[in-house]
Amino acid sequence: MNNKIININTFEINKIPTLKQVDNTAYKLLNAYLSHDYAYFEEIFYKDAFLCDLTLKVLSFVTENQIENIRNTNMKDMLINFKHNTVFNYECALSLILGLSLQRFWLSSLDLCDTQAGKEYYLEHMKSILYIAYKIFLKNSFLQKQNNFADIILILSTHNIGLGILSGLFKIEYNLLLCLAKKNPNSSLLTLEKNLSAMKISTNLCSSGFICHAKIGAIALNKWGLPQKFVESILWHYKDYSGGQFENYIYFLQLCDFILAKYNKSYIKSKKIPNSILKYFDNLDLNMSLTWLETKKDKEADFDLI
Repeated sequence: MNNKIININTFEINKIPTLKQVDNTAYKLLNAYLSHDYAYFEEIFYKDAFLCDLTLKVLSFVTENQIENIRNTNMKDMLINFKHNTVFNYECALSLILGLSLQRFWLSSLDLCDTQAGKEYYLEHMKSILYIAYKIFLKNSFLQKQNNFADIILILSTHNIGLGILSGLFKIEYNLLLCLAKKNPNSSLLTLEKNLSAMKISTNLCSSGFICHAKIGAIALNKWGLPQKFVESILWHYKDYSGGQFENYIYFLQLCDFILAKYNKSYIKSKKIPNSILKYFDNLDLNMSLTWLETKKDKEADFDLI
C-alpha cells in the first residue's frame, strides 16, 4: 500500500476487502486489462450476462446510440464496431466495462433514493458525467491528442465508488449520511460528509477524523492494484489541486463535475468554474447545449442499472 499517496491507518486498509473477495469477475477483468490481454478480457466479459446488459445500457446512453441499433446488437459485434471509432473507441469501451464491474457489488448496498447519498442520484450522475466528457472530446480535437480518453472513462465511471464502499462496509456512518442528505437536499456530498465527521461518531473510519468517499475510493483502488493515475484522480476529485503528474485527468474530472452541477440544478449552480481549471483548458470550447439532461431523463425512465 502506498502510504505516501494516501494518509491512512491499518484499520482502513484491512477493512477494505481484496477485489477477488468482492467480485471475481472484476478481479479477472482488471488483471487482463492491466496486462493488455484483451482477448481474455472479452472472453471473461461475454460470460457475464448481467455485465453485458449493463454495459449496453450505459453505452447507448453515453454515445446516444452512435452505433446503429446499439441496443439490439450483441456485445461481440458492438466491440468490433468500436474499434473503428476515433473518440469512444475499443479501449474506451473496455475501460467502461472494467469501471462498471469494479463497482457493481457495492451499488447493491446503496439506498434506492435520489439524494446525494442515494443509488438513483449515483447512477444518474455517473452516466451523465460520462456523456458530458464524451461531448467535450467530440468538440475539442486537441483534447484527443493530449489525453487518453480510455483512462478518463475509467476515472469518471469509478470516481464516486467510495460512496458505495461506505454504504457496504460502514453502515452506521452511511445511514447517518443518508439522513443528513434527506434533510439537506441542496447540500453537496462533501458538505454532508464534513457534517457527519463533525459528529465524531467514528474513531476508526478515517485517521484524519474526516469521512470522505473520495479517500475511501482511492484506498480501495490502490489496494486493488490500479495505477496511481486512477488512485490520485479519485482522491483529488473534490479538492483543490496544485498541479502534478496527473493534473490533466484531475482537472478534467473536476471540469465535468462543475458542468454537470451547473446544468443539473445542483448546489453549485451559480458557482463559477475555478480559474485554475479554466486556465488549464483555455482552448476548450464549452459552448454546448446541455438540454439533453431533461430529455434523456424522460427517455430513460426505465433505465434500471442495478
